[in-house]
Amino acid sequence: MIKYPDPQRSRVVLIGTSDYVWSDRLDNLPGVRGNLTGLEQALTEGPAAVFTPRYCTVVDSPDSPASFMRRLKRAADEAEDVLLVYFAGHGLLSSTGVLHLAVGETNPRQIEGYVFSPPTRMVWMCFGRVTLGGSGVLVAG
Repeated sequence: MIKYPDPQRSRVVLIGTSDYVWSDRLDNLPGVRGNLTGLEQALTEGPAAVFTPRYCTVVDSPDSPASFMRRLKRAADEAEDVLLVYFAGHGLLSSTGVLHLAVGETNPRQIEGYVFSPPTRMVWMCFGRVTLGGSGVLVAG
């Protein structure tokens, strides 16, 4: 039997960065804005909705990590069942292999302070030249 999340005890945070100050090094991603809208609707509207709109937070084009981390922390503190976090944007790997999420003001040459530590359970799907070394292969892991 499938167990669905309890919509009153679960939280969703959808984060996406479309525009980058350092766009000469990090391409702008105009499609991200539509991804956030579409995913929010899919998760919270219609007969297949699993989560309630009241507990779905959309963070569109945050400038700094602090601008979305406050909302992410609040959702994590409130979640008693499922915490679903979605990020669409550039990810950068440090020299030690730590994943950094790039937000609007991220300088790709100074990524310290933009750290994302994956939770215990995480599905990561990426299609990008930076994290895949130019192979352009879809990876899930």
